Amino acid sequence: MHFTAAAISTLATLGFISASPTPMAAPADLAARACTTIQPAYISYFEKATPTESTSGFGNYRLARTGGPNSNTIKSAFRFDNIPAGATGCMLQFRLGAGQEPAVGANDASLFTVEGQVDETTNWNNQPIKDAQVSSLQFPTTRAPEAYETIVYASTCPESGSVSFLLEESDWQQNAGSIAFRQGPASGFSMIYNC
Repeated sequence: MHFTAAAISTLATLGFISASPTPMAAPADLAARACTTIQPAYISYFEKATPTESTSGFGNYRLARTGGPNSNTIKSAFRFDNIPAGATGCMLQFRLGAGQEPAVGANDASLFTVEGQVDETTNWNNQPIKDAQVSSLQFPTTRAPEAYETIVYASTCPESGSVSFLLEESDWQQNAGSIAFRQGPASGFSMIYNC
């Protein structure tokens, strides 16, 4: 089909051809979403050597094993509280500050969600019941040259407002080892939600 200049002019006049762009709707004003970050409400470690005791309230995580299957001798548990109803996208973040050297020997740890909540009654004889392994963390055995940060678990936020975790040396390791670090601004676990 061949159009003449007169035909194009007529089509443009009738509105079939337009030289001006169609106006776009203005973009909606989007407010930046601010993530909420909370620290653990409870942290404890418990030892096989003192099966009815646990150490809590100091923000210390400790893990140890003597080597071989089922040789863990110290484990840690921690809990987050006051996650509001309707919160979305709960993510567990782990940080380790530069210059730290938390592991000696076996340095791989397994992170589990647990049934119920860990509290002052948690000890070696009353360990949290594992629900699912959600992550594996490998701790440096030499001084970390720079800070390290990663998301180790993500899920829907709990309706109860609380969620608990168990951290122990991974059982597949054949060597003895220990891991120790302190919860603080540069290291430890935090829960992030509503991002």
